[in-house]
Amino acid sequence: MGKTAAIILSAGSMSQGLYPLAIVNKEPLINAAISMLRTCGVDTIVVVTGDRHEIISNFLRDSGVTLLYNSNHENSQMLDSLKLALKYIQDKSDRTFLVRADVLAFSQKTVETMLSTRAEIVCPCRFGTPGHPTLISGKYYDAVLNYEGPDGLRGFLNTIYEQVSFVGVDDEGILLKNNSYENFQRIVRLKSDKAPEPFSFRPSVSVSLENAGFAFSDENAIFLDMIDKTGSIRISCDCMHISYTKGWTMINRIEAGTGLRFVNKTVGGPKGGRSHLTENGKQFLTTYMDVRKRLNQEAERLFDEVSFPTESESA
Repeated sequence: MGKTAAIILSAGSMSQGLYPLAIVNKEPLINAAISMLRTCGVDTIVVVTGDRHEIISNFLRDSGVTLLYNSNHENSQMLDSLKLALKYIQDKSDRTFLVRADVLAFSQKTVETMLSTRAEIVCPCRFGTPGHPTLISGKYYDAVLNYEGPDGLRGFLNTIYEQVSFVGVDDEGILLKNNSYENFQRIVRLKSDKAPEPFSFRPSVSVSLENAGFAFSDENAIFLDMIDKTGSIRISCDCMHISYTKGWTMINRIEAGTGLRFVNKTVGGPKGGRSHLTENGKQFLTTYMDVRKRLNQEAERLFDEVSFPTESESA
């Protein structure tokens, strides 16, 4: 079927929520989705940004995706962002996933099912309800780029409705918008309730640095990394779905437990206040993440040296 691309549309207003940066299983949803799409063989991934372009770019700078900025995002529709990306990828792919940044909980099995479907437009469907993402053939790129009708992207999709192949999948994630705390909790449960595959265990090491009753954990590290990349304690709290008060409590406990100042906050200015990690904070976080990485690498090495039974004993 040729080369496959994906366009993640994330140019909407962040005042409605930092949907793609919500933390699930210790990483932002958008990073997990990008990794999963790559695993499925998606060659080119383009992320279209608008509001908070700098923040999203910070999270994706090492992901190998192409970032396109919709400079007119405040006065444009999702279709305009899609056209911007299609102009970039139209000569680089034969089909493309259209991915909404607020619907990123779809599963790898869903992507694989869509890729194996021999149709020019594929839409996943759960119990009769269409969901996301949509996979379109390069045959329709020009039609998208030339569409000037009503209702933006939805209006265009309505014009090709008869050509859509709806594929049934048992995946709640195709319908889950990360636009409320209730839906976020459903996404967390969905991503945590994976059925274990037989004999496919791998080690996973959780690291905690303890000192006189204080423990610096992965949650602390993720929160500090969020502050470093977003420049905002409040946005970091939103991404982790914790209250602003709990965020400050976490910072105060970290600083009291380590005896180090971790966060500096400036007030005012043309763009408002900004928070950032101190040099000690950055060094502590970098060292912690390095220790965690090396311990997991050592765990992998030791795991490969041992063997576990892989067959059930007969009664």
